[in-house]
Amino acid sequence: MVMAHDDKIRDEGREPEVHIPGPSGPPPRALNGLADFWLISDTHFGHRNIIRYAGRPEDHERRMITAWRERVADDDVILHLGDLAMMKREPLTRLMEGLSGRILMLEGNHDRGSKTMYRELGIELITRSFLLEIGGWGVWFSHRPEPARIHGNRQVNVHGHIHEKVMGDPRCLNASVEQIDYGPVRVAGFLEAGLESLSPARR
Repeated sequence: MVMAHDDKIRDEGREPEVHIPGPSGPPPRALNGLADFWLISDTHFGHRNIIRYAGRPEDHERRMITAWRERVADDDVILHLGDLAMMKREPLTRLMEGLSGRILMLEGNHDRGSKTMYRELGIELITRSFLLEIGGWGVWFSHRPEPARIHGNRQVNVHGHIHEKVMGDPRCLNASVEQIDYGPVRVAGFLEAGLESLSPARR
């Protein structure tokens, strides 16, 4: 097994945790100068109990794979915010061979492989949250919600990890698949929708 064991993600009924962030890192070079790219988080491929834990439909894996293949071209960049899969290496290799695009992935709490392993799977692993300027906004990308990184009126945090739940802070935008209809979304459209919920004073 190359991923974390099949444990429970979090206690039922608890509020989403507030993560105390460590040092940030530079944005990946593949995103420099890009006006748009694909975004997805917390696919949890192969996780037997995710349907029960996060209220997913029975066909969630088929929907995610189909949407990924239909939307993401081979030369597109897709940013995965972590918790890719919980399965053995061989089926994971077969899965990744069928997914398109240049894949960048922030390391999630269930992503336990080495950088070398992910590189062999065609994935560029990113180990630290990073700040990227998109459309005049400072966007912090992280696996867990990290509202403590947000400074000023024109910054937001795009994260995953909390699945079907949302943070109380509207500047925290949850990109878990439960929030984006089980398929990759364009980051520009995702941000546009999320920013609509902010008060004019924060825009």
